[in-house]
Amino acid sequence: MANLTLPVKYAQAFLNLVKSKAALGTAKEELTQIKLALQTNKKLAGIFYHPGINREEKKNILKEIYKNTVSQRTLNLLQLLIDKKREMIFNDFVNVFSDMVDVKMGIKKVTIATAFKMADKEKETLISKLEKAMHTKLQVKTEIDSDMLGGIIIKDRFTQLDGSIRQFLKALRQDLYAAKPIAKKQVKKNKKK
Repeated sequence: MANLTLPVKYAQAFLNLVKSKAALGTAKEELTQIKLALQTNKKLAGIFYHPGINREEKKNILKEIYKNTVSQRTLNLLQLLIDKKREMIFNDFVNVFSDMVDVKMGIKKVTIATAFKMADKEKETLISKLEKAMHTKLQVKTEIDSDMLGGIIIKDRFTQLDGSIRQFLKALRQDLYAAKPIAKKQVKKNKKK
């Protein structure tokens, strides 16, 4: 697991710098766009992450690429990361910052796993009911788990609601194992009488 101490500190500082919700959304989009570019463009990633390339050259290259597409605030952040030799935390920083922005905007990320693809109407109804129950806007990712027999699993960052048949059968098995010793004791008592 990655050490997120520095990314969290930088993300919190950047979050405090960007005040309005609209600017937070824009900053999140810009940073996600840059992260995607670094993941897909190997030359750009090679320049950004290479420790042997002069910091001023890196900053000038990034400024030239992004001067018309991202805000000055985002460019300043990239330059700060380069000046402090913190390029390697960029991906974790973007992930942490995105999560912080989502929390600030009242958006919760949820994953819904089912055995089969849900109909669009079912999915919309489920999301609507979950949003009502959780009192927040949800950003939903759906997965199909072919190992599930049926049911549904709903996960967020810290909680998992498992309504799958697999979980039901597992709980039933545990109940039966727990009941087995009790049943043996009762049979022995009945024989003594």
